[in-house]
Amino acid sequence: MRAGARQRRVLGGALLVLLAALLAGGQPAWADQFEEQVREQLLLAAMAIGFGDTGYTLDRPPSVGKIHTGPDSSSYVRIPLARGKSHVLVGVCDSDCSDMDLVVHDAAMHKIGEDLQDDDTPMVELVPSQSGEYIVQVLIPACQAYRCTYGIGVFVRE
Repeated sequence: MRAGARQRRVLGGALLVLLAALLAGGQPAWADQFEEQVREQLLLAAMAIGFGDTGYTLDRPPSVGKIHTGPDSSSYVRIPLARGKSHVLVGVCDSDCSDMDLVVHDAAMHKIGEDLQDDDTPMVELVPSQSGEYIVQVLIPACQAYRCTYGIGVFVRE
């Protein structure tokens, strides 16, 4: 095995360990089983997408929340993003959810990105024109329970 291939494998393994540590690091002791499902699904989504191989890294611990079901139910999460950097926001939800959507707004509530596909792992890729706080609207149109737990991971390419 060539040295370069060995280095990539070691770095890839180290990235996965780091990603797992970051995902687990933000979890309080009282976290419920649904929050654990969301954290695990976010890790699996990141590995499936190949973020370590594409230069993206998890920028911070994921935002985890709950959303009650019902017509027009949504939740809003404020996430700081850096100007000029490529970001991918990945959403996941617990096992009671079969569809999740993300809509990203700037501070003036102008829509700058969305994923409204009929799936439970929305992804929105964007390069903000200015640094600041952005508002992510979380929608879960298909939840089989009274409320569903969701998570949003922010991946950044340096």
